[in-house]
Amino acid sequence: DGGVTTCECIWMGVPVITLLGGTRTGEGILSLIGCPELVAETAEDYVSKAVALAHDHASLTDLRSSLRKRLIASPICDGSVFSREVEQAYRSMWQRWCDPGQKSGL
Repeated sequence: DGGVTTCECIWMGVPVITLLGGTRTGEGILSLIGCPELVAETAEDYVSKAVALAHDHASLTDLRSSLRKRLIASPICDGSVFSREVEQAYRSMWQRWCDPGQKSGL
């Protein structure tokens, strides 16, 4: 999926517009950095957002200069929160594996 590429673009100050659906990685990243307005609901909305942003030089400049700071301040770059969430996910998977009634749902 495009999660790493999305984060790398944001790190370099390049705005990313994503289309809702699929793995939802782009939507999640953009929401976590405070840019839900960059998530398009349809292909037409995607094009409209891209064209509008390209023509709004002041907003584009402001966005480009703030993206790295937004990423750094987000949970994406918070190692302790990330570690706790991964540990919880592993614990939850292990508990489901150990519960015979839950195995059929895997």
